[in-house]
Amino acid sequence: MAESSKRHALVVAGMHRSGTSATTRVLNLLGADLPRELMSASGVNASGLWESSELIELHNAFLAAVESDWADHSAIAKSRFNSDTAKQYQAKILGILRRDFSESRLFVLKDPRICRLIPLWLAILDKFEVEPCFVIPIRNPLEVAVSLRKRNGFVPARSLLLWLRHVIDAERETRSYKRSFISYETLVDDWVGTVTKIAGDLQIQWPIRPEDAKNRVDEFLSAELRHHVFSHRDFGARADISDWVKRTYKALVLSSQGSKSNIFPEIDAVRDEFDKAAIAFDPIVSACRARLVDLNAGRAQLRNELKSRNLKIEQLQSALAKTESNVD
Repeated sequence: MAESSKRHALVVAGMHRSGTSATTRVLNLLGADLPRELMSASGVNASGLWESSELIELHNAFLAAVESDWADHSAIAKSRFNSDTAKQYQAKILGILRRDFSESRLFVLKDPRICRLIPLWLAILDKFEVEPCFVIPIRNPLEVAVSLRKRNGFVPARSLLLWLRHVIDAERETRSYKRSFISYETLVDDWVGTVTKIAGDLQIQWPIRPEDAKNRVDEFLSAELRHHVFSHRDFGARADISDWVKRTYKALVLSSQGSKSNIFPEIDAVRDEFDKAAIAFDPIVSACRARLVDLNAGRAQLRNELKSRNLKIEQLQSALAKTESNVD
């Protein structure tokens, strides 16, 4: 396919609460097409999520099929992506892409789950005959942890491990492809510089020039998008943050700043240590998660029983009131 005739898929592969929604919307305002069925805005993302509700449903279903979910810090075995189950989900997702983007020269996809599903997506995009280009937003892990505590009630230690799993998987699986690491902080403070960097890293041109999109992007982006702000000094001074997280964040920040330093050895070392530790601790974590699922199911059952009994009490009270009225 000639360079001028290439179609490009911009895949925003960032951890939850890392600015993926803001990044996706900015790329859309520069001319990248969005999926047809978008998630509705929420309280934690009042300005919009900009991701496909259909793809999220399929991602969740695939994760469940391989005995995982979005909040799992464990690696997904490579063999899972070559299974018949993976092929079934590839076909379903490919159908959505053909419906939404058959005429698109440039489109953008976003769902933080993609960080852990990149092998699945590479096969899909190859069949769709588009060139994958990855945009990887990086945000201070402390800000991510505070945001996830507010949204999901996660303790910081869990959120930091989830951050680590998402970013090391995204980094490792995209090495052979065009990609651009960006800082969420810099996107908010200097979006023009950020999108210029992205275009240079990915060797693409925006259908809409930044100067022509300025008013709409400025209106969309504001400092209010950063509700939780920590400095690099805050992050480095925390003794309760794993060295794995600190080393990985430092390497990724350097990449987002345009450093030519080779981050592969550091990321690989962290990944190897993390995966080895997971072998020891995953059975304990899995048992705790299974117990939590059972407790939540029991709580839901008790809630339904209480609702049923309250309804019965209301019916009895109504019948009693009616009887007393007839007696009077």
